[in-house]
Amino acid sequence: MARICHFSTAHRANDIRIVRKEASAAAEAGHDVVVVIQGDLPEECSAVRHVRIEQGSGGRLKRFLVTAARVYRSARQQRADIYQFHDPDLLPFALMLRMEGAVVIYDTHEDVPRDIVSKHWIPVWLRGTVAHTFELFEDFAARRMSAVVAATPFIGERFKKLNARATVVNNYPFLDELAEPGTDVVPASPAEGVERSGFCYVGGVSAIRSASEMVQACHLSGHTLRVAGPIETEALREGLRAQSGWRHVEYLGTLGRSDVAKLLGRSIAGLVLFYPEPNHVNAQPNKLFEYMSAGIPVIASNFPLWRDIVERFDCGMCVDPLDPEAIAEAMSALAGDPERARRMGRNGRDAVLKHFNWEREKANLLHVYDSLALIASA
Repeated sequence: MARICHFSTAHRANDIRIVRKEASAAAEAGHDVVVVIQGDLPEECSAVRHVRIEQGSGGRLKRFLVTAARVYRSARQQRADIYQFHDPDLLPFALMLRMEGAVVIYDTHEDVPRDIVSKHWIPVWLRGTVAHTFELFEDFAARRMSAVVAATPFIGERFKKLNARATVVNNYPFLDELAEPGTDVVPASPAEGVERSGFCYVGGVSAIRSASEMVQACHLSGHTLRVAGPIETEALREGLRAQSGWRHVEYLGTLGRSDVAKLLGRSIAGLVLFYPEPNHVNAQPNKLFEYMSAGIPVIASNFPLWRDIVERFDCGMCVDPLDPEAIAEAMSALAGDPERARRMGRNGRDAVLKHFNWEREKANLLHVYDSLALIASA
């Protein structure tokens, strides 16, 4: 068994992929696992050791420089057999670990060069240059990592050309976390005493995730939308509140996972509507599969990749995320045909049971650890 150290500057200790999935899976398999990260670990992750990093002030620049250096020092002190890092700002420190002979995994959650093109805090005229420069550096670093773990097949294809040990570990949901435990088939109707009504959106609320369009769709359709997640900026919050559709929105703030499960369980369908930004069109948002795992249909952006999943498994509807009328029509179509919505929900749940679940993905991750542990012990 190996000593594995995960470290991150941008994520927190309640991160589902890093802590509850990857670190916990390694600990359950018998590895000695520590995470160097901000915040406190969830109680259910007691098998994972934790080095807590205090969140500093000073914005992105301080995180890129000061916090990254502090996280690196703490991670290095663990004397791990395998290091796994999760943020692009840690690439220089990962290279330092490799120069010292450490075994290091780059866990890339996003297509960062394409994501940079959509960063509002980078001047528009500079984004292309920054994205290209970063991609060159990321390619250089990836070739020198012991392995690369990619969160989606699209990201994985890029890194497989750079690193022979690049593999894909999809960020699929747990089978029973957001559905009734032990349920293999979603019931034909909601649980006794629970009436499905309204729609839901779970996740970060931002302009490029169609926040305004969803509120406008509520105004056009008259349907209720329950929103659970942090709103990106105060300006966006005020702008959404000023829209006439806001009276149909129930803003719930950030919910724990058990409350998210309850929210999904009483919703007609879940919305996952991202703008057609470069980093979105080939992404696989976790909330898409979480809605499916809970047995509710999805209303999703009509990107080719997303449409292929939704239409192939008949588990929802795809619409133009920039068109509030199309979103409203999809909401009304599902609300007006409960049997269709239930059928789509069952189809989505069945697809998760067979294809899109963490239980299948963690086997790929554990194989990576086993192969690298042999290198580390050599």
